[in-house]
Amino acid sequence: MTTPVLETAALVVGYGGSPVVSGVSVAVGPGTLWSVLGPNGSGKSTLLRTVLGLLRPLQGEVRLFGTPVGRWERRALARRVAWVPQSFDGDPGFTGL
Repeated sequence: MTTPVLETAALVVGYGGSPVVSGVSVAVGPGTLWSVLGPNGSGKSTLLRTVLGLLRPLQGEVRLFGTPVGRWERRALARRVAWVPQSFDGDPGFTGL
C-alpha cells in the first residue's frame, strides 16, 4: 500500500482551546483529488491551516507524506505543499515578479 499524502487521526482543531471541528480521521492517497465543503464559519480554513502546520491541533495527529506535521522543517514542508488563501494582504511593495 502507498503511504497517504495526508493522514489525520481523531483530529480536533480550533483556537484558544475551543474546538471548531472535531473527529476528523481521513487518509488521502497520492494522485487523488479532494475538497473540503461546508458553510461559512464551519471551520474549513481552520482545518486546512492545521493540516499545513500553521496551527497546532487541539487533539489528534496530522501526518504529511508519513511524517507528523510538527516534525517537518518549515523549508522542507514548503517545498512539498502550498496554500493560496482566498484573500492576501501583502506588503505595499509586494509584486508578482
